[in-house]
Amino acid sequence: MGSTNKTGDLELNQWIGSDVPKMEDFNRDNEILDKTISEHIWNISKHVTAQQKKEWSNPIGFASYLGNGSDTRRITLNMGFEPTVCIVFSTNYPVGLSDYSNNLHYNYFGFATINGSTYGLTLDGDEIEIKNASATGKFEMTNLNQLNKSYLVIGFR
Repeated sequence: MGSTNKTGDLELNQWIGSDVPKMEDFNRDNEILDKTISEHIWNISKHVTAQQKKEWSNPIGFASYLGNGSDTRRITLNMGFEPTVCIVFSTNYPVGLSDYSNNLHYNYFGFATINGSTYGLTLDGDEIEIKNASATGKFEMTNLNQLNKSYLVIGFR
């Protein structure tokens, strides 16, 4: 005999003291549970994939390059993903230097995003274009590819 009462969602047996459960009642409940749980477990769309876990656990990538002095240069970042935001700066050097006697500022730092960037940087997939411009503005000098200067790129997913 099945139970007098059933659960609301899966209609599993809820026995009361006067019920007389039989093995087939337990087997039916087990079949319902097995089907419901296995449908959930094997439905990949309800769970995080291994690729998603990898992406979430590695949200930052790094690349470096040595300046070659050219005015414009494309660098492949090889971060294992295409960053949406990058920070570029010269290592062991200030982000900017001011030359007050010549009214100039030398910039060694910039942001690049997929939606826009500071002057001298363009982010395109797994590549970043850098400029080493002689004069980006009236008093500004962008130095993102100065000869033999080391640069670091921090990329964010």
